[in-house]
Amino acid sequence: MKALYDPGNDMWDPDAGIEAVAIGSGRVDYRGLFQRLLDNGYDDYLVVETHYRLHTALTEEQLKRPMGASFSDGGKEASEQCVRSLKDLLRELGA
Repeated sequence: MKALYDPGNDMWDPDAGIEAVAIGSGRVDYRGLFQRLLDNGYDDYLVVETHYRLHTALTEEQLKRPMGASFSDGGKEASEQCVRSLKDLLRELGA
């Protein structure tokens, strides 16, 4: 059996003022989540879905219809930062 889980979606509620941040710096307990996966012997894929931007925030409309230069602006750099943070966290956990 396979599943897809996006822990950031558990937090996302634009009316509550939640904003996207780099992996490991927000309210999602990635350390605890990854530790549990490791403890259970998980050794398959991780997928990073980055809605985080370094210098701007994506609007609700951009999230619903992701396209164009304004959606992509800062996305590469933010994704690179998230991947570095993810790798650092996994290394700390001994993965």
